[in-house]
Amino acid sequence: MQGPQGDSTENINGKAVSIECFLDHSSIDDEIYVRWTGFNDKLMQYQGNIEPKNLLIKSFHQFYKKEYDFTKLKYLVDYILESWISI
Repeated sequence: MQGPQGDSTENINGKAVSIECFLDHSSIDDEIYVRWTGFNDKLMQYQGNIEPKNLLIKSFHQFYKKEYDFTKLKYLVDYILESWISI
C-alpha cells in the first residue's frame, strides 16, 4: 500500500476493492499495489486504487482469449452471486 503515511502492508479483506484486484497479475512485471487516495468522510477511511491499473487492463485485453487465468474473476462472480441469492 502507498498512502499519506508512506508504504505499508495491510489486509484489504473486508474493504471495497476494484475489480482489477481480481485480474490475472502474472503477466505484469511491475509491482502491483494499492495507492490510498481520497479520504471518505462517511467511512472515515481512505479509498484506494490498484496500480498500475492501465497495465492490468491492457494485459486482460491482450491475453484473455489465450492464456488468461480467470480463477480470481470466477471467485468474484461466484461470491457476488452467492451473496445476491442469499438475500
